[in-house]
Parts: sequence; C-alpha cells; structure tokens
Amino acid sequence: MLTDLAPLDGARDFRPPAWLANRHLQSILPSLPLRRPPVERRCGRLLATPLAIFLLGELGSGKTMFVQGLARGLGVSPEHYVTSPSYTLINEYPARLPLAHIDLYRLNAGFDPDDLGLNEILHGDGVAAVEWADRLQPQAVADRLEVRFEIGEGDHRTLQLLAYGQAAASLLKALNRFTGSSPANPV
Repeated sequence: MLTDLAPLDGARDFRPPAWLANRHLQSILPSLPLRRPPVERRCGRLLATPLAIFLLGELGSGKTMFVQGLARGLGVSPEHYVTSPSYTLINEYPARLPLAHIDLYRLNAGFDPDDLGLNEILHGDGVAAVEWADRLQPQAVADRLEVRFEIGEGDHRTLQLLAYGQAAASLLKALNRFTGSSPANPV
C-alpha cells in the first residue's frame, strides 16, 4: 500500500531533504519482497500518456524487475523477454505506448544525452524507463516519475515514488486510488 511520507523515528518536525523541495507529489511503498505485488504492472496499465520514469537504486535493488512488470502492464508481449540493456544501453519494445528501456550504468555522469539520441526518446511518444537516471542532469526531463529503490532486510525493498509534472502526478494519483491511500502533499 502507498503511504504518506513520514519520518522513520516519528519526529513531528520532519523536513524533507533538499532534493524533494520542488516535487509535486510523493508516495512510499512500504518494505515489500523483491517478488512483490504487481505495482509496476499496474503502473504500466494506468499510463495513458508518454512519460519518463527514472529508476534510482543500488545494484540488485529491483530496477530491471520493475521494468519487466511495467512492460507487461504496457502490453509488451511475453515473447519479448525484458532484460537490462547494460551493454546495448537501450532496448525498445512494441506496446500500447512504446517502451524504451535505458540503462546508463556504464556511462559517466555528465555525458551528452544527444550523443545517444536520448533527448528524442525522453521527450518522445512512448515510455522511457531509465535505470541509473542519476547520471542525467535532474532537469533533463521536467515531467517524470522517479522511483527510488532501497534494499531492506532479506529480499525486501522499499520504493519511493516522486512525481514531477502533471502526467507523473496523474499516474501517482491513479496508483494511490488503486492501493487505497493518498500521496503526501509538498511540504
């Protein structure tokens, strides 16, 4: 279930970190097993407009698994096995909204997205799921959903969803209706 942002220690004077200062909406999925309920599939089903989804987290935190579920929700055929494009950088899949799965792990921060044609993909007519999106400039895409993965104990992960812009906020609100909770408003 998505829950409102709250301090872990219960302190009342909680202030979000600086990187949250300009967020639109935010929700946190509580600690879930790596083989979690199909939130990412629901995300794909709910997407009605093109959107960039930035995936941020350590190696093994579940970013590629998220994209696999997202792909199924978008209607990517099961005959297309969704894998991390670590060496190819970009894998594209036909779907209701075309999916571009981008992995920037092997690139240094500060690379020029135009050299790879990323700006065209990020602002195109499909869904761009970007692993290791922290290698892009934060303002690379104004309207985006950020999914931050945190590894917990065993095979549990916490997902933090941050919506920037109207399309991402609409998706996050729809996900909250699905789970029966409401997002935190900007502080």
